[in-house]
Amino acid sequence: MTNPDAPVNLQEIVASRTPTSISFQWEEGAANGGTAVLDYRVSYDQANDDYVYLVSNLNALTYTAESLTFGLYYKFKVEARNAYGYSEFSSIVTILCAAAPEQVAVPTSTVFENQVIFDWSAPVANGKPITSYTIYFRQSDDTYSTEVVNCDGTDATIIANTQCTVALSVFTAAPYSLLQGENLNIKLTATNDYGVSPMSEYGGGGIIESIPDAPILLENVLSITLDDRIGLVWSDGLTNGGSQVIDY
Repeated sequence: MTNPDAPVNLQEIVASRTPTSISFQWEEGAANGGTAVLDYRVSYDQANDDYVYLVSNLNALTYTAESLTFGLYYKFKVEARNAYGYSEFSSIVTILCAAAPEQVAVPTSTVFENQVIFDWSAPVANGKPITSYTIYFRQSDDTYSTEVVNCDGTDATIIANTQCTVALSVFTAAPYSLLQGENLNIKLTATNDYGVSPMSEYGGGGIIESIPDAPILLENVLSITLDDRIGLVWSDGLTNGGSQVIDY
C-alpha cells in the first residue's frame, strides 16, 4: 500500500470558458496505491509563479477557478490523495484566461458628401485582441447582408479605427435598393481567437439623402459682361441627389 499515482491529462474544458473563469479536468493516475483515491487538491500560481492551494478535499475530476483576470496566463497542477497521503503533482497546464469579445455597442451611421460613415466602439476583448468584425448592412426588405468590398471587417485599418466609409450609391443599388429617406442601419459582431461576440443591436442615424452633383458648363455670358460686371451661366450636374435643387 502506498500513495496514489499523480493525476494525468490535466486540460482546459474549452466549452466552459468565460472572461473571468477557467474550467479544467483530469484523469486518475494509473495506480491508486492499493486503496481508493479519497479526493484531490488543486494548486495554481496566481498568474505570478507563486503557487498556493486553490481547493482541497475535492471529490470530482473537474474544477472551475473563478474571479480571475482576463488576459493573464494561469498555471494549474493537481494532486490525488488516498489513505496514505498525497500523490506527486500532475504535469502543469498553463491556460490563458480569455473568452470571446463582449457585445458591440449600438453602431452609428452618418451621411457626409454622398459617403456613409459607419462607426462603432471596440467592445471589451476579454483577454485576446479582436481580429475581425463582421458587418451587416440593412437591405430594403429588412434583411441584412455584408459589404466586404467597401467595408471589410478583416482589414487592419478598419479594425483599428472601428469605422468604414461606403459610397451612398452602393445602398441605392442592388442588393440594398434603399430609397430616399430610408435608414442606413448596420449591426455587427466582433471576433477574437476565442470566438465570436453576440450580435450587436442594429443602429444607424444616417438616411438616404444625398447632395446634388456640382454644376457643370460654367461659362461667361458675353452679352452681360460689360464694364464692372460679369455674367455667368451654368447647367445642373447629372443628378440632384434625389431632391430638387433649392438654390446655388
